[in-house]
Amino acid sequence: EMQIACDRLNIDKPEKMYGYLNVNNNDSVDFNDWKQALSEKKSKLLPFWYAVLGGKALEQSPLSVDYDIDDANKLLSDGTSADQNARILALHSVTRKMCMKLSEEKFHKLYKKCLGNIILQLYDRKNYVIREACICLGKIMIARRAQYVKFAVRTLEALYEIIKINDEKTHISAHQAAKVLIRFIPDSKKFPIFAIVSKGCCEKSFILTRNSSFEYVNHILARMVQVDQSRNDRFWAYMEKILDSGLSDADQDCRDAAYSALAKAELLRKELAMEYVKSLRKTQKEKYQSIKKYVLAHIQEEDFGSEGPGLLIALGGGHGSNGGQYTNDWGQVVVESPKPDKKHKKKTSVAKINKGASSPKIMEKSKSKLGMPSPKISADTRFTLTPQGFAELGAQYTAKKEKEKSDNAKMKKVQSRKNTHRGMSSPSSGKKSKSPNPKKGPKPKGGDRFRK
Repeated sequence: EMQIACDRLNIDKPEKMYGYLNVNNNDSVDFNDWKQALSEKKSKLLPFWYAVLGGKALEQSPLSVDYDIDDANKLLSDGTSADQNARILALHSVTRKMCMKLSEEKFHKLYKKCLGNIILQLYDRKNYVIREACICLGKIMIARRAQYVKFAVRTLEALYEIIKINDEKTHISAHQAAKVLIRFIPDSKKFPIFAIVSKGCCEKSFILTRNSSFEYVNHILARMVQVDQSRNDRFWAYMEKILDSGLSDADQDCRDAAYSALAKAELLRKELAMEYVKSLRKTQKEKYQSIKKYVLAHIQEEDFGSEGPGLLIALGGGHGSNGGQYTNDWGQVVVESPKPDKKHKKKTSVAKINKGASSPKIMEKSKSKLGMPSPKISADTRFTLTPQGFAELGAQYTAKKEKEKSDNAKMKKVQSRKNTHRGMSSPSSGKKSKSPNPKKGPKPKGGDRFRK
C-alpha cells in the first residue's frame, strides 16, 4: 500500500518513507504514528509532507494508462468478476477525468453514467477496494463541490449503508467519505442531506451510525456558529429529533456528542436549547455545563475554514494578526507585515536562518505553489482538508441559478413584445398605421347652428 501511495505521489524510496513513518515499529502506520512523524520534522520527509498535505493529487491530469469512460464503466459494472487491480485503475481513471476542468452540464452528463458503478464497489468484500472507492468519491466531491449537489443524496445513502458495518477499516473509509460530503457539498433549503444525518442519529440498532451522525451534526453546527449562518424551521425540526434521541441515548459517547450539539444550538437558537436544558436532571446539567465550557473554549478550532483543500491547519499555536516575526517549527523565520489597508495587499515573506549571514534570504510566496506549513506543529496537531467558502459557495450557486431564471424570463418577455409589435404594423406599407381609437363620426357641417 505504501508503494502504491508513493507511486501516485511521484515519491521515491517508499521503504525508507515507511520506516520514517513507522515510529512505534508496528505492522502498520496509525494516526498517532503519522502525527508523531510530522512533529519530528525530518528534512528527508519534507517532500513527502508537501506532496501529501499539498492537495496536488486533486490536480493530477489523466494518465496515458487510464481507461476511457466507457471502458472504465464496463470494468466497474462487472463487479467482483473483474480483476481487482483493473477495477481500481478504472476507479482512478474516472476520478481523474471528473476532477478536470469541466462545465457543470458536461460533468453531470458524464458522472451520471459512472456514479452507480462507483457505488457498486462499496459492496465489495475486500477492504482495499472499498477504501479506494471512498477515496475516489472524496476527491470528486472536493473538486466539484456545489456541482455535486445533484448526486449528494444518492451518494450519502450508499455510504450510510457501509458506515453501519461493524468492521473498523470499512467503517472508517465510509465515515471519512461521508464526512467529506457533509463538509464540502452545500445542502438545499429542504435539507435532504441533513435529513439523512438526522435519521442516522436515531438509528437505535447501529451504534456506529449514531456516533458518526452526531459527529457530522456537531461539524455542521460549528460551521453555522463560525460563519453566523441561519437556518429555517425545517432544519430546527430535525435538530429537535436529534436532541430528543441523543440526550436519552444508551451510549455514553452519543450522549456526550448530543450535549455538545445542545451547547452549539444554545448559541444559535437559545429559546429552543433552554427548553432541553431546563428538563435535565442535576447530574445531567453538571455534565452539560462542563461540556459546554469546553465547546465554548474550542469552538473556533473546528475543522471548517476558507483556505481550501490541502492546507495544513495547526490548532493551538497561532500568531498575532497585527504582523510581526516568529520562528516556525521547520527552522524558518516568518516575517509577516501588519494588517494592510484595503488598497494594499498583505505580503508575507519567509526567510531561512543562515548562520553567519548578514541578512536572511527572502523566499517569495509565489515561488511555491504549496506554500509553507502552519507554525507550531506538534504531536497534538490536528490537520484536515478544509472547504473553501462552504456557505459562500452554496449562496453563489443558488444566486447563479436564480439569475439564469430571471434572465430567461426577461428574454421571453422582450421577445413577446417584439412579436406583438410586428403583428400590429403592416409590412407592405410604409405609412403609419391608423389610430386604433379614431374619433367616432365626422363633425356635422355648419356646426350646431344647422342642427337646430
